[in-house]
Amino acid sequence: MKRWIIGAIAALAVGFLGWLPFPCTDAGELYLVETLLLEADGRQVTLYAGDVTGQGESLEAALLDLEHRAPGQLFLRQTQRLIFCGGAAAELDPLLLPEELPLGTAVYGTEAPAEELCTDPDRLNAVLEAQERRRPDTPTLARLQNSALAREKTALAALPWEEAYETE
Repeated sequence: MKRWIIGAIAALAVGFLGWLPFPCTDAGELYLVETLLLEADGRQVTLYAGDVTGQGESLEAALLDLEHRAPGQLFLRQTQRLIFCGGAAAELDPLLLPEELPLGTAVYGTEAPAEELCTDPDRLNAVLEAQERRRPDTPTLARLQNSALAREKTALAALPWEEAYETE
């Protein structure tokens, strides 16, 4: 019984004094990113997260810019998909992606510019979500990072409207 009382007092003291190992943020202040589009042209990296865009000379600089421009605290832990646009997969190292991104995040590649995909983000998310339900073997961030460590080339998933129609 003493252990329970001491544990409860310790938990209250930690919470009351603010010694928590993570910052407390109101959920209403978070800017959730469902789909993150990445684009690189050799000298500049651009990240698109909904209506917010971040640019920089490197992936880290673009991410910092995206954090500053977000209308709340940027929250990447619920990101469901990454889309490398305009051949960005060849220029960006998957090991340099933010650690906050879940390893189960689906990864797509397209030659289309990101601005073209940003015109209707709700439709894009709905179409990709439907494809992910039909195809459980969609490449993920974990597979991409494992392939990079093994120095292997991984094929990214194509966007559904870019795939050739196949009959069996």
